[in-house]
Amino acid sequence: MNRTNRDFDRRTVIRRYLDNCNELTHTTVQQTHKQYNDFVKSVTEPVRYAGSLRLETPAIVHWEITHACNLHCEYCYFNVQAHTPSMPLDKTMTFIDQMAECKVISVVIEGGEPFLYKHLIPVVERLKQHRIAVTILTNGTLINAQDALTLRQLLDPAQDYIQVSLDAAHAIVQDAMDGDGSFEKAVRGLHALSHAGHRFGVSMVVTHNNLYEVLPTYKLISQIPGVVVFNVSRAFVSGKASQDLVSVDKYVLANEFVMLQQFARANGGPRVNARLGHAFDLPEYRRHMLATAARMPGVQEVYCTASRSQVCVDYDGSVYGCHFLIYPELQFGNVTHQHLRDIWNSERAKQIAAGRDPDAECYQCRLAALCTKKCMGFAYALQRNLNHRDPNCTYLCE
Repeated sequence: MNRTNRDFDRRTVIRRYLDNCNELTHTTVQQTHKQYNDFVKSVTEPVRYAGSLRLETPAIVHWEITHACNLHCEYCYFNVQAHTPSMPLDKTMTFIDQMAECKVISVVIEGGEPFLYKHLIPVVERLKQHRIAVTILTNGTLINAQDALTLRQLLDPAQDYIQVSLDAAHAIVQDAMDGDGSFEKAVRGLHALSHAGHRFGVSMVVTHNNLYEVLPTYKLISQIPGVVVFNVSRAFVSGKASQDLVSVDKYVLANEFVMLQQFARANGGPRVNARLGHAFDLPEYRRHMLATAARMPGVQEVYCTASRSQVCVDYDGSVYGCHFLIYPELQFGNVTHQHLRDIWNSERAKQIAAGRDPDAECYQCRLAALCTKKCMGFAYALQRNLNHRDPNCTYLCE
């Protein structure tokens, strides 16, 4: 569905986008999670600023529970492997108990594809026994009615969350991007969650191949009961994603969002919360941010949360700062033979927490104090240098 001739007035789009980019942010899911989200922020946000101390133990753990995946998404940053030996179940359960001892408050289960991990349900059950919040990021293609019902019984809608990837509203587009049959299976998974009574989200990664699918996808998921969040992100240069793939017309993307807002208003308001944060890419927004920075000379430097409030645990128990820093030379330790608390307190973990050197490129930018991107993982992926400028910089400052 490659509609490339949508006419729009660029100045009107920019004005509406910048004026209303936060309009669709007050929905039931945020109200449902507000108390818990506020609690998480109260714990994790203070460590982001210069001069702050990292937490004594991690608050959030991103768990790449398997590297196996049944899809082949063209934008994937991940090293997908068909067969990966995950941690033995007894070691896995011990690790969960360690997280509880460290007072971890939230675990994000990722992959690969989590539903390919045969112990997913027992893992979620153990996490919930410890009252740890659970988020599952999935492509949705393997979710069946029984798993959806079981998870509905285990998960707490006030703090737990499932997010399903859907990259288009038409099979011909998604199947070409992610793999044959992926669209039909993902939609089936969405309906399985819906019928089980879940409140859940949908994520979409935009490349030049599905740029015009943003609005149609929003329309499609708006018809599925239970979908309350639509997260749209742009693909970044990493893994399989080339510069040509991730290059999109930023004004077309902004226009898609403006039309999405208009559709939501015309249909009784935003039942599904749409999050599209790419105003940063627009030169107009850059000028706005520069003016804001000039009026805020006392703003503190903002750090990445890697190894300050969160860690990433790989499928084999290896621990890293985040899922963009999974390299052998950046490993902190391994939970199969070390306690998570000891790994967190290792010198390597503290080095990552310290961030870049003071003279690193990103810290010389005029927007450094306002920018929360500055991804060391992307810099390392392309340059093998944590101090290099984030190659996906959304401000594009000199």
